[in-house]
Amino acid sequence: QTLQSGPARDAAADLVATELASQNPAQAVSWAESIGTPELRNTRLEDVAAAWLKTDPSAARAWLASANLPAETKTRLLAQ
Repeated sequence: QTLQSGPARDAAADLVATELASQNPAQAVSWAESIGTPELRNTRLEDVAAAWLKTDPSAARAWLASANLPAETKTRLLAQ
């Protein structure tokens, strides 16, 4: 978290979010949301949400209701 904003920090946050997705999805979301590059951030959030929906659907759906993701992404995730 002490890295300056930019590609190196985005890559680090992406890696941490990926690693946490199956163990602690809520924390993984926090890391993914800190990614500055919109495309990478949305991709990682979608991946975390998909994993979360498999382990705790209720919590994942509650988060998705207010998540800052495109509507079509939310719809696709919720249809799984």
